[in-house]
Amino acid sequence: MHLETSICALATPGHGAISVIRVSGPAAIDIVESIFQPATEGKLLRDQAPNTIHFGTINSSRTKLYKRAFAVLTEAFQRNGFGFSLESMPGKRSLSSVDRGLIDGDAFRIHTLNQNDEYSDIIRVEEPILIIDQSVWSKKQIKVDGWESLKPYSIVYERGTQFIEKHEYIFKNVQAVNDVESIFTILNINRADITITSRDSGTSALKKFHLEASGIKLQYPPLLEIILHPYMNIKHAALAEKLAQTIRQMKTDGTYSKIFEKIQ
Repeated sequence: MHLETSICALATPGHGAISVIRVSGPAAIDIVESIFQPATEGKLLRDQAPNTIHFGTINSSRTKLYKRAFAVLTEAFQRNGFGFSLESMPGKRSLSSVDRGLIDGDAFRIHTLNQNDEYSDIIRVEEPILIIDQSVWSKKQIKVDGWESLKPYSIVYERGTQFIEKHEYIFKNVQAVNDVESIFTILNINRADITITSRDSGTSALKKFHLEASGIKLQYPPLLEIILHPYMNIKHAALAEKLAQTIRQMKTDGTYSKIFEKIQ
């Protein structure tokens, strides 16, 4: 066989439902790119750095949550010999892409995600990456005292936010949309009373969409505190265990707290 020959061959033995196909040779990228459908339209395989883990997140790159998670995960994966990339995308699409193996993981989701096995090929990294408050945002003055206090109100939220989906029955009316801009536009034109998100995400959205003077305000106290974990495709089970150990080590050696102090 000549070195300039490109080949495709099964890399796993047996007759299972899922197999790994090895593609090698000078035309390998061209061959795979002709049949590969990326999670993000227009993203080319040839432009991706090798040995890199790709995650999605529901959060905008402008938010403190995104920046902190990106910094922590970049350091953690570097300690395990990998590069890291993080891309903002709609919540449902991110989870679906992880479940289908189109991307490697999601940067942070509530610790009770997937309790009903909605996603068969997603596993939790068993060390939290963030603990944050979730608060009500509204033009109205609302006394927040648990979920039951929100019964009189209509809510708009981003589709795929599971801790809200589990409490949909409480609200007077529910709208699930695909992006943060739609949420705050609907609040601004009074088509919904409230949304629920973190202080950082809400503040960032108001600034990004020029709604600082809209009257949409953070309501007190926070509705709840949520623990957030990274999640990965099950094919990365061994790496997910190493990632949990590394994040734990970063908390012990002070790296984690230094990242949080730097990103304010």
